[in-house]
Amino acid sequence: LISLLFVIVLMGPAASAANHPISFNENVYEVDIQINRSAVPALYFNDLTLKTYVGSPIQAYVSADGGQIDSVLSSGHLVYSTSADQVKITVAVPSGETLPQGFGATTKTVLKDNKQWAWSHGFDDNTYLFAGMELFEQKGWRGTIYLIGELLDERDEYWRVDLPAARRALENGWSLGSHSWGSQCDDPNQSAVKRSFDKLEEIVASTTRNDYVVTAFAAPCFVSEYHPVVMDMRNNGITNVQFNESGGWHFQITETNAPAFQNGNHTALGVNFDEPIGRDFGIEYLGITEMKFRIDWAASNSNSSRHIWYNTGAHGSQEDDIAPVLDYVFDTYGPNAANTVWVAPADEIYGYILVRDFSVVTVGTAQIVSGVIASQTPTMTSTVPPIASNTPLPTSTPFPPLPPSAQNELIFITMVMVE
Repeated sequence: LISLLFVIVLMGPAASAANHPISFNENVYEVDIQINRSAVPALYFNDLTLKTYVGSPIQAYVSADGGQIDSVLSSGHLVYSTSADQVKITVAVPSGETLPQGFGATTKTVLKDNKQWAWSHGFDDNTYLFAGMELFEQKGWRGTIYLIGELLDERDEYWRVDLPAARRALENGWSLGSHSWGSQCDDPNQSAVKRSFDKLEEIVASTTRNDYVVTAFAAPCFVSEYHPVVMDMRNNGITNVQFNESGGWHFQITETNAPAFQNGNHTALGVNFDEPIGRDFGIEYLGITEMKFRIDWAASNSNSSRHIWYNTGAHGSQEDDIAPVLDYVFDTYGPNAANTVWVAPADEIYGYILVRDFSVVTVGTAQIVSGVIASQTPTMTSTVPPIASNTPLPTSTPFPPLPPSAQNELIFITMVMVE
């Protein structure tokens, strides 16, 4: 008899049976899951985290693009993130048992890797940014550098992000955003914004990360008149911009268009694709005590039905203020602790929300494979639709109308026994 070894990859605390060869006293099942991103705008970050119910199999794993991908088995669900268009779930159960009712039911998680809350940070204005950026890199994290286009040239000086430094930052996992052409606080015109995006696209094209898509804009001086300019560029495809960071609410609820939530002195608003994302520059002047309070507020007010995104910003030469904030997040909510926070550039977080809301997930029919893995052509039976939006998007936007379906609707499939 030929036996195959099936391995489950664990990324966090989760229980699974010990690895062992599959025997002919066990049945192997496969189910294909397809992810249709055709309604998602052009993005670089296309990951989607799914949670699929598998019960308590002897073995279970997820594969995509010809190889196994990381997954966590927790409370009967496989949790996994992928940018692939199709994944396959493989499980082994004793031959005398059937698959549990609801096997294959799949939901989209609100945040990547099923995290509880999110934090993003951006650096503005090109100058004296390297020390602060290095602090993030020491934690294994990255953010966004919002660059003034007219300051970008081929010089490579220690105090300024020039073209060579911008290329290195992108290659090293940082995100790039536009801070307009000359950071004109009193001149929010489309030509200046587009010129800055064109410059950033030139940087992207000259790197090995040349499929990166610049989607982020930060309004100079928080000038609100930039927002309609940026939205017009998004809606008419003038650039790939998707969102504008400006003044206002820096706590966002990542459940789209969720009602406002207030607790104490702070309020969080649901992400609205037609409104700016707020920026909090308090890291520069509030002190560590207040910053800890704001971080704790985002974490403690996040739960299974509300996931808060806290977006901060700073200029150069602020590393003495940034360092204790980074340490606190890392040691309280990061890998050194409960690991409940997702720290990522703003365009990655915003991109995840877009993929989550506008992709369609279709679950195939479970197939029994008689103890060996075989490629199956799935019969698609059910879908996880895009998340409903309470406010319809304008007709000029590239996004299609959303069906009135909830994000976390469970998908149930029928098991088909194949001889």
